[in-house]
Amino acid sequence: MDMVLIKDLVIPAGTVFGEAATHTARLGDGHIEATIGLTGNTSGSVHYYTGDDQEELREWFRELR
Repeated sequence: MDMVLIKDLVIPAGTVFGEAATHTARLGDGHIEATIGLTGNTSGSVHYYTGDDQEELREWFRELR
């Protein structure tokens, strides 16, 4: 199920980005992802797991209809 972010997500200056895992296994439902670009020829992604905390995350995400 696709989800929509309903609040601004701010990544503060100074946030350290570490080396990404070479392999990630995702089991079960609740994993969502968005691709973002900082320039015209770059991209990155944000991954979030919403499965266990649906109620707590209700202020951040809603289902895409």
